[in-house]
Amino acid sequence: MTFLKLGIISLATSLVACGGCSNPIKERSSSIKQPPVSTTVPAVAAPLTSSPTPTPTLADTSLQNTSIDNVCAHTGPVIVTQSVRVIDGDTVEVIPMTGKSERIRLLGIDAPEAKQDYGTQSMQALQQCVDGANVSIEWKERDRYDRLLGKVIADGKDCNLNQVVQGAAWHYKYYQAGQLAYDRLAYANAEVLARNQQQGLWASNNLKAPWDFRRGLSTKYAYNNTTYDLTQAQCQLGGAMSENYEKLVELDRSADLKRAK
Repeated sequence: MTFLKLGIISLATSLVACGGCSNPIKERSSSIKQPPVSTTVPAVAAPLTSSPTPTPTLADTSLQNTSIDNVCAHTGPVIVTQSVRVIDGDTVEVIPMTGKSERIRLLGIDAPEAKQDYGTQSMQALQQCVDGANVSIEWKERDRYDRLLGKVIADGKDCNLNQVVQGAAWHYKYYQAGQLAYDRLAYANAEVLARNQQQGLWASNNLKAPWDFRRGLSTKYAYNNTTYDLTQAQCQLGGAMSENYEKLVELDRSADLKRAK
């Protein structure tokens, strides 16, 4: 009995000394502070400088089919549509929420004509891009046929760029000066990828550019397969530089679109 009493007294003394001895594991886990979660998303993609991951190129980015607005905010008029009718691979007619209907010529691309090879498939590709989507039109000017020159945005996707990515249209280099620098590089790069992968119309060995088809010409081209770094592009018209520090205006016919001898 004497030993039992001494044991009970010793145990009671230990519990008082440690204050009840709460679970040490629980106390350690509750004292760990979790790092704050950042909710800030940069509006403009910046070059990677310290990360070991290779700097993303436009070759990678253009295949995401995202709106260029994710990088370059549109500053011109915008039409929010209630309906869209696809006419061909680079033309739509829209009925705005308010106002009269407008015909839109998709800026930066040229699709095969209806009577050309792949003309029907090109129209179908554009139809798929707008089907069931909330569509808006970003534009800044009209062409000589009173059509708006603009970009079709369907649920955040740039349908103009999507046409080039799928091989359903060409990058229209003769009029690329009307595009933002970022757009020019993205569309040019998307065409290179589609051509190298023989997507869509590029699977044919009997290609004729739509601008030549309209004039009844048969011209063969030697294409430039350069892809450009997204981080070199700017969100403005004119003055943009390629990754080789060449002015884009010099890439219009001399580098990107050479006539074969």
